[in-house]
Amino acid sequence: PVLAHFDPSLDLELRVDACDIGVGAILGQNSPAGFRVLSYSSRLFSDAEKKLCTNDKECIALGFGLEKNRSVVYGHKVIAKTDNCGVCYLNKKVHLTPKMARIALLLQQYDLEILHKKGRHNKDSDCLSRFPVGAPSNLGDNIEDYLLLITADEIENLDIRKMQSEDTFIAGIKALLELNHEYTVKELHDLSKFTVIDNVLFRRSDDRNPRLLLCIPEQLCEDVMYACHDDTAGAHLGYRKTLKKFEQRYFAPNIRIHLKNYVESCVECQTKKSVPLQKAGLLSP
Repeated sequence: PVLAHFDPSLDLELRVDACDIGVGAILGQNSPAGFRVLSYSSRLFSDAEKKLCTNDKECIALGFGLEKNRSVVYGHKVIAKTDNCGVCYLNKKVHLTPKMARIALLLQQYDLEILHKKGRHNKDSDCLSRFPVGAPSNLGDNIEDYLLLITADEIENLDIRKMQSEDTFIAGIKALLELNHEYTVKELHDLSKFTVIDNVLFRRSDDRNPRLLLCIPEQLCEDVMYACHDDTAGAHLGYRKTLKKFEQRYFAPNIRIHLKNYVESCVECQTKKSVPLQKAGLLSP
């Protein structure tokens, strides 16, 4: 399902599982409408971790799920569900393996309750643990996935299409893609990075595993920059980290200049962040 926003009034549920090659974790909340997923996460085991026993691997899955979502779960009630009975008694055991002991210490900082869940009912996190980490994601045509980060205003699918049609740059690119015209090699190279899905313009990223980036209209740029920098999930990160977060999902021309000016003019960053000072030199005799 599409990821949901965190609701502080609801308890958190963490579903974890481990297999021979890796671990998977799903963080969500049980609402009246059903289970709402907040995050999916997984990773491969190292060569050393692959040699561990099943209990140790399941403990790693639990620790991984908590640390991966620490910014959300810390300070809130968390119900962890695993299909391994040994993990359920992790805080009650006297004799632990070194790996389990380290995980047990890690769990002390969380308000955590560990419950057993039968393996046949734990298919979602089991699937994540078996899926290879780092594989390119399948890009759907649901625009809401790309707009999830924007929390300043709720934007409907039709709104993003309307905003793109009113934006000079985006409307120009879409018009060029619809024309049957002989272009130069450079023009073909530039246009090949863009594609239209359901009348919405996307741009392919330049990395080794290309992703579709939603082209943001100029009137929406400030809202997206706010979500990436000022919002609760933004954490007022610096320019480079905020830019990296933006470029994971979105594309906008000249965004680096606009984002740099935005971050440098952030009042909260200027008033609360300390300025790195050069270390004092040696005293002259």
